[in-house]
Amino acid sequence: MENEIQFINDGWRYVKRSVNLNNFTISYTQKGGFASKKEAIKAKEADDAQYDLDLMRIKKSPISSILLKSMLNTGLMKYLSRIQIQVQRRSGSGPFEI
Repeated sequence: MENEIQFINDGWRYVKRSVNLNNFTISYTQKGGFASKKEAIKAKEADDAQYDLDLMRIKKSPISSILLKSMLNTGLMKYLSRIQIQVQRRSGSGPFEI
């Protein structure tokens, strides 16, 4: 953790990781302006604890499994519809005729 906190432009700073609970994305921002390294370490520890808590919320959320199932179904339907179109074009008469 020590190497993640750096002294840049007369202040201590670190990269903050955060989770957007609305769209399940992770973002990275630089947080700085700390007068001492101890202040930066304390703030980073608090932000890291919040990040870990937010990740656990996502993992426990039933919405994430529903979203995955929905994405897989959507992808599968798009893939199957392409196959059906190709079969239909080859046979010329019906979608299931080979």
